[in-house]
Amino acid sequence: MTDLTEDTLAPDVVVRRAPTTEVEVHPGADGAPPLVGVSSGVVWARAEQGSGGVGVGHGALNLVVRAGTVLLDAQGGSGLVIVVRGEVDVCSGGAVVRTAQAGEALGFDASGAITDPDLVDAAELAQDPFVSLNLVLDAFGGMPVPLAGP
Repeated sequence: MTDLTEDTLAPDVVVRRAPTTEVEVHPGADGAPPLVGVSSGVVWARAEQGSGGVGVGHGALNLVVRAGTVLLDAQGGSGLVIVVRGEVDVCSGGAVVRTAQAGEALGFDASGAITDPDLVDAAELAQDPFVSLNLVLDAFGGMPVPLAGP
């Protein structure tokens, strides 16, 4: 996988997706961060401190990234969220249900129910071509790209 679509939604806010990923991008209303609605596929979203952030959603699930990096893999209402860096507010039904930290993975289903976090194996995660390509692109862009090991 070497062909990604990249959107710079605001200064220091970047979203990348695989060619088969279906998204709708909406500007933020009244100072809110822009929102990327994922119908299906994989999205890498990065927002730097002071950027205003970005929202990434699928069904009843919404992630608010203000200073960090998140991967969302979604199909048919369910999927997986991996917080690569920083922290992310995880919302379901419009309410924040938890703040996920770097190195955590959470599953979700069509109802917006979220699993307890599991720790990510950094070495295993780095072997994924989508992840490794995004880490390289972030590094070339001068962004921090730590992958903490257990």
